[in-house]
Amino acid sequence: MEEHTGIWGRSKSGKSTCAKEILIPERRLVVVDVIDEYASVAPVAVRSRVELLKAIKRGWRDGYRVRWPMTRHDDPAEVLNLVASTVWDVQEPCKGQPGQFPGVTLMVEEMADTFPNTRAQNVFKQMCLKGRHYQIRLVGVAQRLADVQPAFRNACAVNYFLTMEDETDYQEAGKRLRPCGPEWLPKLRTLQPHEYICKRDGQAFYGRNGKKK
Repeated sequence: MEEHTGIWGRSKSGKSTCAKEILIPERRLVVVDVIDEYASVAPVAVRSRVELLKAIKRGWRDGYRVRWPMTRHDDPAEVLNLVASTVWDVQEPCKGQPGQFPGVTLMVEEMADTFPNTRAQNVFKQMCLKGRHYQIRLVGVAQRLADVQPAFRNACAVNYFLTMEDETDYQEAGKRLRPCGPEWLPKLRTLQPHEYICKRDGQAFYGRNGKKK
């Protein structure tokens, strides 16, 4: 199972494109879709716990690719907690059965809104800490790295850093890239849209959307 993954960068940096490319191989996928832009990778839309459970049940054997598109009336943090709780309930029987129970990827957009520093969401926080025991992989996307709760930031074993807007975010990214060498933060500052620096397994490398990740 792939590791928890963070994708970080300013608006128009190519974050969503990067995320969609990462999600292509996933057979079981649930997307918390804040601005409804993931229909191409998660074509089934749901708007309630019951609908989500039904979609997962229909695709249990062959796979499911489901998104929860939000409206401007939704509270992003509350939607994330509801979706996370539902996914966790589905994966509960998986504990203690690695490799014998199908895993799922939960992808979360706009994490500075859905999982911000300013609010505590216990269900998703616990998923960051323990989700892999239940075969749950997390993928999160955010413009502001520094505004996302540390529980997710610190859980990410894989990070894609795209061009950023704020110095605070460059410094936060620099902390994560520093063990790979002093040259990576200056390189991060020169990235163009759709270019990224990926840190994985203690190593950093340059990449670009549209190429194999």
